[in-house]
Amino acid sequence: MDQGLLDLRPVHVMHRLGAGSRVPLLNGRTLLDACAEFQRLLWAPRIGSAAQARALLTASAHRRALAGAVFAPPRADLAELRRDFSPAAWVDSFLAAAAEMSDPPPFFLHLQPPPFDSRGGGAGRAAAWLLENGLEVGFTSFGIDLTALPQAERAGAAAELLGPVLELELCAVARLAFAPGSEAALLELMRELRGLGVLPDLVWLQPGEDRIGLEAIQRLAPLLAPAGVALSDLAGDGETPGPLSDAGVRAVFGDDRLLRPRGAAQARPEVEEAEAYLDCDETIAALGLTGSVRLLSGSAAGA
Repeated sequence: MDQGLLDLRPVHVMHRLGAGSRVPLLNGRTLLDACAEFQRLLWAPRIGSAAQARALLTASAHRRALAGAVFAPPRADLAELRRDFSPAAWVDSFLAAAAEMSDPPPFFLHLQPPPFDSRGGGAGRAAAWLLENGLEVGFTSFGIDLTALPQAERAGAAAELLGPVLELELCAVARLAFAPGSEAALLELMRELRGLGVLPDLVWLQPGEDRIGLEAIQRLAPLLAPAGVALSDLAGDGETPGPLSDAGVRAVFGDDRLLRPRGAAQARPEVEEAEAYLDCDETIAALGLTGSVRLLSGSAAGA
């Protein structure tokens, strides 16, 4: 692993990894900017197990591809989150897998708390705990889902909860609802966010009943810039990565293909890992991310 890339690791990650670690856990913004510069879509699927974490990193290493992963626990109260969904254990599964590899790929880890309808309610407190805890355990990209909050509270909640993330200049993602005809409300919210100093790297669009078409993205993306557009998946869009990238899509975030049921019985970890590897390898190739590590090297060299 090139020392120049390791030097790009955020300070809080260095503290988490300890001296001498060669694990290339980078700021999500670093990978996002490198892919955007060379018009590639950054892929960050949801990962639900240590076997899937190993599969993603292994496939990315074999393809020499940049990697990302999303931790998105379901909506739950704080006690349930602490008991059943450990951010630290999830991060540890990646750190352990990367430490065992001779040449692990550069990767980032994104934390996406579930939506909440009140900052003071149980779900709101859980989201705040996740974001605070996520910084401590080593996440390098952070999101906030504003889709369930009253319109008047959204910008303030984002500024409060993402404040520490923005201070550290880590990747920030705003999850916003979008449907044809809602452009004005979305853009007004973006103006409010910017007025409070919240400048998301990505706007992760949540569609309504219909999928978000390429024409709608082409109209919306320039208005959201410099924030890029993120979609949850590409299945059924009938579009190749090139046109989507040209339209302003910069990332595929939270793709849940690895979480979909594959059979009636729970597969053994080695079987789960093998199946997930094939899915990851296929998706990396389809998105044109093979060899994308060199994009990061070129971007770092020019920094």
